[in-house]
Amino acid sequence: MKKILYLLLVTLSLYADTGIYIGTSVGMSNENFDELDAQSSSNIALLTIGYGDIQSYAIELSFEYTINDSNIFSTNGNDGDKQGFNIALIKSFPIRNYAYPYIRAGFGSGTMKIQRTTQSKLSYGSYNLGLGLYVPIYKHINLDFAYLYKDTSYERINLIASQKNYTSKINTFSFGIEYRF
Repeated sequence: MKKILYLLLVTLSLYADTGIYIGTSVGMSNENFDELDAQSSSNIALLTIGYGDIQSYAIELSFEYTINDSNIFSTNGNDGDKQGFNIALIKSFPIRNYAYPYIRAGFGSGTMKIQRTTQSKLSYGSYNLGLGLYVPIYKHINLDFAYLYKDTSYERINLIASQKNYTSKINTFSFGIEYRF
């Protein structure tokens, strides 16, 4: 499934007008686990680089760092911070050059350190959907207000006698700034 989504993202990105942009965002995320009565709220920082046009399609790579203060997977201490990588296709809709609402779809993966007897690292993958708004403030600079939903699956946790998979839903709200070349 991820290969099909990746092929779709790359193919559709060929229709985007040329233009590279970079940006940075900060925000808050709230993670709710399906199999556990647990949740985690965290601060998140994103660094993005993209190729496309603010008025149509773009393909975007983002690197995220989540400050994780939860104790969901670790048995000896807190879970470590998350480092992730995402790829997304973005489709924006111009509203008289004042604002550009957009939708996004993509996938990502990442890792985090945990403290368990048999594991020290945990990997995860996610499917992402989001909404946002670009607001131009200068010729090549725009603000980015975004909401991102992630359906996340973690790798198996070794429980000594068995192994268990966990999934979660992550809701992230972020605010950032971008520079378009």
